[in-house]
Amino acid sequence: VEPTRSTKHIDKANAEYEGFKENFIHKLLKRGEKVKTKLGQEIPKAKERDEQEYQTISAEYVRDFHEWQENSRFANRLLAGDIEARAEVFKRHNVCAGIEELGTELRFSLDDNGNVTITINVHGDEVIPTEKYSQLQSGMLSTKAMPKGEFHALYQDYVCSCTLRVASEIFAILPVESVLINASDDLLNPATGHLEQQVILSVLVMRETLKMLNLSFVDPSDALTNFVHNMNFKKTAGFSPVEAVDFQLAIAV
Repeated sequence: VEPTRSTKHIDKANAEYEGFKENFIHKLLKRGEKVKTKLGQEIPKAKERDEQEYQTISAEYVRDFHEWQENSRFANRLLAGDIEARAEVFKRHNVCAGIEELGTELRFSLDDNGNVTITINVHGDEVIPTEKYSQLQSGMLSTKAMPKGEFHALYQDYVCSCTLRVASEIFAILPVESVLINASDDLLNPATGHLEQQVILSVLVMRETLKMLNLSFVDPSDALTNFVHNMNFKKTAGFSPVEAVDFQLAIAV
C-alpha cells in the first residue's frame, strides 16, 4: 500500500504547546514562558521528523513496489511457459544446494519445449562408508570391511533418494508437471579399461505422483516403481550403465 503522510509528531507538539498550563513549580521558578517557548520550538522540529519519516517509508515503498513488479512479471513469464524464465530460475536460486553438500554435482538443461532435465553426478565412494564399526564385549572398537552387498544396497538407496530430493526441489521453484533426472557416476568401461561417467539411473518424476508419496517412510529404491525409469542394479555387482529415458516417449506412456 502506498504510504501517506503522517502528522503524528507535529500533532503531538501542537497539543503539548496549546495544552501547556503553568503549574506551581513553573510559577515559583518563573519558568512558564521559557517552557512554553521551548515547546513552541519543538513544533518545526516535529514537522521535520514527520517529513523525514515520510521520505524514508516512501523510498522503501518505491523499492519494494519495483521488486514486486519485477517478481510479478517474472512469475507471469514462468506461468506462461517462458523457457528463458525457467532457465533464469536456476541462476536466481541456489537450486539443490543441500544436495551438493551430500556429494553430488548438478547440471540442468531445457529442450525447445521447456522440459527440464537434471543430471546428477553422484560420488558414492565419497558418501557411502566402506567400513563397519562395532564395539566388542571388551569395549574395544572393531573395524571390518563392509560387505559388498550391503554397500551396494546403501548406494542404491542414496542415489534413488537424491533423485527424489532433486525432483522435490525443482517442483518447489518451477511450475512444471514433470522433470527428467539422470544420475551418473564413474563406472569401468570394459572396452577401454578406464572409469567413465555413465548414466546409472534415469527417471521421469511426475509432480502429482510424487505428491501422493509419503517420502518420510518410503524406501527410495522401491519408490521409483511409481515412475517411468531405467535402472540396472544387482546387489552383488551394483549399478550397470543404462540408457537415459526418452522424455517425449515417457510422457506419452
